Amino acid sequence: MDAVAAVATKAPRAPAVLTASLMARPRTLHDLWAEWQHGGGGRKPAKDFTSGERGAVRSVYSFRKPLWDKVAEMVRAGDTANVACDKIYAAYGESLGVTVILRKMKADRKH
Repeated sequence: MDAVAAVATKAPRAPAVLTASLMARPRTLHDLWAEWQHGGGGRKPAKDFTSGERGAVRSVYSFRKPLWDKVAEMVRAGDTANVACDKIYAAYGESLGVTVILRKMKADRKH
């Protein structure tokens, strides 16, 4: 039996099940956007979470949501996601960590 025939006779694999979880410590805003759009590391994209999955990580999800909403808004306005993240860094401080920027965005959203 040749290699092509051997591959054709194998049973099809079931698609991998993606985990509905969020990164423990994202290093950059770009990482957070990638988490929203693509997931990664066997994780489901955050934008595709069901209500129950969002509820399981409610605190972290809601903490990151203002960033995801702002980047999405900027992308709809014509920026790329990378440019949008860079503009957010420029507005809040390029030397600040992700958590500090998210806290400031949350405070700005309330006003």
